[in-house]
Amino acid sequence: MTAPTLTLTLRCTPEAYAALRAIAVLMPGVHLEDTESGAPTQISALTSAAPPSSLDTVAAPDPAAGPSLREVPARPGLDWLPQLDPARTGLLPVLSPTPGERHTRLSVHSDGSANPNPGRGGAALVTGTLAVGWPAAHATNNEMELLAALGALRLAAAAPDVRELVLHSDSKYVVDGMTSWMPGWVKKGWKRPGGAIENLALWQALHAQQQALQTAGITTRFVWVKAHATDASNNRADELAALAGASQTLVDRSPH
Repeated sequence: MTAPTLTLTLRCTPEAYAALRAIAVLMPGVHLEDTESGAPTQISALTSAAPPSSLDTVAAPDPAAGPSLREVPARPGLDWLPQLDPARTGLLPVLSPTPGERHTRLSVHSDGSANPNPGRGGAALVTGTLAVGWPAAHATNNEMELLAALGALRLAAAAPDVRELVLHSDSKYVVDGMTSWMPGWVKKGWKRPGGAIENLALWQALHAQQQALQTAGITTRFVWVKAHATDASNNRADELAALAGASQTLVDRSPH
């Protein structure tokens, strides 16, 4: 990003110009230029603001995302990771969002897998500062995709300063469910014409967590990405989910 430049033109005596030059040496980003000879001397001061740090990088404008927000740098601990309910009956607990002002966008890639399906499960999340996968002893692929999405929503609650969560998933089951199917399910009392809603407890947990984020002023967007293609973060999440499932251990490959 190009830093903004402020140009000032002054007229001063040679003595004052010499004094300004001595001060400018102690001020990084300030440049003095003698534009005339003789006295009084006209000078131009170019002041360039320091470029933003990597933690304050302004996100590229996204027409679908509204105003630009800073990318969130935070990496909270991992106690917010959701665990699959073995009985598939209880509602997973809602994590209350961290209080405070909100100015950042959290971009997350999630993935889930089971091998065989059903079998050993793994879920994973990847952000700019986080790359983690965690296991489930026995699950279906769709359950782990939902669990990974729930992890992303809980991360948005745990991380400070988040105003918008953008979740990228290669699961149309997750993206279509959150954006198209769920509003109808909720309106009809969690029922659908075709019969029972599969993975109901996970869908209800996702809805409850999304509502908690919304109440705190955190918006959510769900974006489908093609699996095993050119999205490096999606491919990384796929690898971590598979590794966590195969090893049945927490896999943390976050940059430190």
